[in-house]
Amino acid sequence: MVFLTGAAGECTIRATQAGSDFYAPAVAEQSFAVKDAQSIAFGALKDRANTAGSFEVTGTSSSGLPVAFSSTTPEICFVEVSTVNMVFLNANGTCTIEATQDGDATYLAAPAVERSFEITDPHAMVLGIGDTVMHEGSGPRAKTIAVDLGVSAPFADAVCVWWRTADVTATGVDKLITFDGTQDYMRMGVSKKKFAIIAANKTIAKLSVKVNFDTAIEADETFQIVIDKVTTQTGGKCVWDANAVTDSRIKVTRAAGTVTILDDDTPE
Repeated sequence: MVFLTGAAGECTIRATQAGSDFYAPAVAEQSFAVKDAQSIAFGALKDRANTAGSFEVTGTSSSGLPVAFSSTTPEICFVEVSTVNMVFLNANGTCTIEATQDGDATYLAAPAVERSFEITDPHAMVLGIGDTVMHEGSGPRAKTIAVDLGVSAPFADAVCVWWRTADVTATGVDKLITFDGTQDYMRMGVSKKKFAIIAANKTIAKLSVKVNFDTAIEADETFQIVIDKVTTQTGGKCVWDANAVTDSRIKVTRAAGTVTILDDDTPE
């Protein structure tokens, strides 16, 4: 077993064999460097608009050696010397900058540190979905709950918000009528993706989900409504495209809203 003292430098290990009547003594040596560890301090980077231009990033190593920076997302941003420059064309997205220090004769290479930030269009429409609370009810039909969608500013085009439900604790007999985005929700023999429309030049819309009732006394239950993507209309209609992504002019800041089902049954 080789024990290190904690000091940096070159360590040489000698192996010997005293020999015998048939073999001469043998000696072999191997050396290796013992170096100090180091770490990198590299602070968080704030989100920026794609019109903000370049900015300087800085970091320090515990060894005092200089820190180098590079981009792991060159299609979004790149590093020139110690300045992060935006890629202005198609630059919206997540930019990740990596800080490294390769070490020297005294210090080991430092563990790399990554920091990511979002590059967005300052004119993008911000969209989110709210939480809501409903009473379970007692029938005779399933109860419909409306959930609000909101945007930060009117959009010139009508917006298609594609959504689905996700169960959390609504697992009793009053479980919500789930919709994963593929069922025949109109019961017309045609399966379609579910969507809500925020009309052109409007800032709010609603989507509806049905919840079954029961008469059991139970704890309150919850489920979520999840936004999968947001697109604009094609030919005046909301057309599902599995390969499409959320319109780059739209930033979804809250993609899931929670619906709480309050149990309002009373003992007989």
